[in-house]
Amino acid sequence: YDDCLMDSFCSYIQESQDKLKKIEYLYRSKIAPSSAEGLALNLYRCFSQVQDALNELDKYTMGYVDSYLHDGQEMIREAKKIRSLLQEERRNLPSF
Repeated sequence: YDDCLMDSFCSYIQESQDKLKKIEYLYRSKIAPSSAEGLALNLYRCFSQVQDALNELDKYTMGYVDSYLHDGQEMIREAKKIRSLLQEERRNLPSF
């Protein structure tokens, strides 16, 4: 195992968690219009998946347990699927 590489990975996880906290704050500070409720719910699901993934990846860095790495990767894949759904939903929103 490469300690320098792991330090970089830990920094990346921490920076990502910090950015996600800012995004969550912005998300919670606004009320979604009724026409975008589905979009808002899927956005929350996507954030949740990414948060869970980062937590799993963080656990991996504490003991090199491969199941944490695998679970984190799967959660990221799920978040990407949700993001694709979000992009489709956004295209279908009425213009204001």
